[in-house]
Amino acid sequence: MGDRKDFDRMIDAYVEIFGNRWNILIINELLIGSRRFNEIKRNLEPVTQTVLTRHLRQLEGYGIISREVLPGPPVEVRYSTTPKGLELFTPMLDTFKWIIENVVEKGSEEP
Repeated sequence: MGDRKDFDRMIDAYVEIFGNRWNILIINELLIGSRRFNEIKRNLEPVTQTVLTRHLRQLEGYGIISREVLPGPPVEVRYSTTPKGLELFTPMLDTFKWIIENVVEKGSEEP
């Protein structure tokens, strides 16, 4: 892996991307297919426009999603998963499977 600094950067990026419910929900929404901003907002109620915009920009910055402006009128903005973002599909499913098997099915048992 590298030195401690590299590890810390990796952990920070992981938490920034996956440590937030909105990012996970946005990624999940876009893995299903390309969506307009308002479609995403409607499907992720009660997310606010400000919060959604911030998280979309963050995920775009990591190269996980892309933003495409289509000429209008009216102008349309669509978001979709990039090839890099599509690589998250299997690891996310594996993580969800692990959570179901080890957390959800165990109920409220304490470790």
